[in-house]
Amino acid sequence: MKKTPLIIVCGPTASGKTGLSIELAKKINTEIISADSIQIYKGIEVLSAAPNEKEKEGIPHHLIGFKDLSEEYSVSDFIRDAEKAISEISEKGKIPIICGGTGLYISSLIDGIDFSVNSNSAEVRARLEAITEKEGTEKLYSILSEKDPEAAVWIHPNNKVRIIRALEIMEITGTTFSEYRRKAAENESQYDSIVFFLNKRNRESLYSDIELRVDKMIEAGMEKEAKTALEKSPSKTALAAIGLKEFSSNEPLEEIVSKIKKGTRNYAKRQISWFSRIKESVKLYKEDFSSPQEMADFCLTKIKERF
Repeated sequence: MKKTPLIIVCGPTASGKTGLSIELAKKINTEIISADSIQIYKGIEVLSAAPNEKEKEGIPHHLIGFKDLSEEYSVSDFIRDAEKAISEISEKGKIPIICGGTGLYISSLIDGIDFSVNSNSAEVRARLEAITEKEGTEKLYSILSEKDPEAAVWIHPNNKVRIIRALEIMEITGTTFSEYRRKAAENESQYDSIVFFLNKRNRESLYSDIELRVDKMIEAGMEKEAKTALEKSPSKTALAAIGLKEFSSNEPLEEIVSKIKKGTRNYAKRQISWFSRIKESVKLYKEDFSSPQEMADFCLTKIKERF
């Protein structure tokens, strides 16, 4: 089977993925597909750190700002939409760039993992939803931690959608969610992917960058954007966005910002853990390069060696 070439740019939040992907896209004349579960939504551009038109520098971007906040969006939805965009870009003779930090999206795409509706069970899901309503998401997360501690490491404690999905698959298949993913990944992928894992050598430096970015997001109107979004009955998927739910409280802004920074740091830890498991990735450390352009030049040599 002839496989479709893909370029993947992944890594923790605030590591510089967007800048690298745009520089790389300019060098090879291609288009970018976002793999970010929050950037799919309209109306939370600041909160999701979605690139604006100026930052895109004329590079076509896909799967950004195309869903209403009230709409749910699953991994299988992403696979469907990403595969369509990949096909369209590939037909132009270009190699698509997948850029994002949602590990489940990226791994499921490149490993060919099937999260189709065939794995759904309305009865199981309804029962798990009932537990959440009665005892809170914390109860479900404690069940997940007990039954599949590996999955609990990279699924956010507040991400009710993914916690329920993991427990649902476990109950249906009789295996842990982590094991289900490993077995599903044994299927041959239709893609030949080169994965660039962007990170920083100094973890504290990354955390400092995260906190600085949150401050800039507040200056750019994140509070007003979040409160406006909360008035639109956001879906469970949208509410998983760090920075959205925090503004639903009446706490002082200083405390809310502190919680957002802490939540984002913890999210970055999970992202690093997730992407570290991707085999044969090309690891890039931001400190080793003077600019995104220099990093893109390095990536280009690796791409030419691969394809």
